[in-house]
Amino acid sequence: PDAPAVLYRLSHALTTAGLDVRSAVVATLGHEVVDVFYVLDPEDGGQLSPERFDPLKTELRAALS
Repeated sequence: PDAPAVLYRLSHALTTAGLDVRSAVVATLGHEVVDVFYVLDPEDGGQLSPERFDPLKTELRAALS
């Protein structure tokens, strides 16, 4: 659900994880947040490995709670 600072909390979690946020598509539909972040792993400029992605999911969920 939408709440104050959702966009900030999500983007902060991504940058704290050391990711390069290349772009974002941000929308609110009623009370629901629909945000899509396009990120790269700055170490190799590619997609995140599963080893980095799984802990990131936990961090993003924590940012939303």
